[in-house]
Amino acid sequence: MRDRTRGALRLALALSLGLLLTACVSMQAVNDYSAASRKTLEGVQTIGRDYSASCLRMDQYKPRTNDKNVCAKEKTAGKGISNAALALNAYVSGLGALAADDNVAYNSQIDDLASSVKTSGIMPSNQADAFGGLAKLLSRALLDGYKQKQIRLYVDRADPDVTIASRALADVVGKFYVQYIKAELETWDFEYRELERVQKQLKPLEWQIYSEKKWQERLELEAKIAAAESLAGNVLAIGTAHSELRMNAGRLDSKELSAVIKAYVDAAIPVIKEVDEAFKQGGGS
Repeated sequence: MRDRTRGALRLALALSLGLLLTACVSMQAVNDYSAASRKTLEGVQTIGRDYSASCLRMDQYKPRTNDKNVCAKEKTAGKGISNAALALNAYVSGLGALAADDNVAYNSQIDDLASSVKTSGIMPSNQADAFGGLAKLLSRALLDGYKQKQIRLYVDRADPDVTIASRALADVVGKFYVQYIKAELETWDFEYRELERVQKQLKPLEWQIYSEKKWQERLELEAKIAAAESLAGNVLAIGTAHSELRMNAGRLDSKELSAVIKAYVDAAIPVIKEVDEAFKQGGGS
């Protein structure tokens, strides 16, 4: 009788353990996607800060005024870029939380981020709406108590907003921001050549020292342009890789999906490093 009871207990424990293991499966691919996307979006926040800083850098070439609204439009746009990155980051962070069987994080500030994107003018209104859609999904996921077993539903409901948001944000980084920095570069070239024409022969030694310092600024602008163009590809890939997650929603722990996401992560890593280098302390914004 005792042996029979012990056997029944062992069986019950084994079944319980089996249920626990299958209820919370490993989702390394989802975690890797979430982590790489968050790092990419940190770079986009840096781009947003530098967008308004670029306006202030160009303003130094103009006659001094007491205009308190100088660069107001650029500050609004730069904030919109950063907030768009934060709004998309909130979604991919929630995805990582669900993969770990945790709750998604949501508060009303995420709605404010989405609203800021729409009013900033950095993208068409229909594209900006995608960020609001993701904010609503986060709210729903929190209220309904999503856990890992709802992750497939979470991914499915995020489509096509993630694709639209990533494509729009890629355009903002790779075109909107890049065009502005190219304009700053043109301003730098004009001002530098004008100064060189006057000062190079008058004060050759002083000019040499000044020239070397100023030329470093130009190299930094070129590095920012190159990094932003590369980063735009990373941002676009957030949507592409998310489509892979959605198409494989029934097997998010599969080796095949892990291989696809690994390729996404491997491609993102050097770009993240390039952005860090281009915008490092003392090298830019």
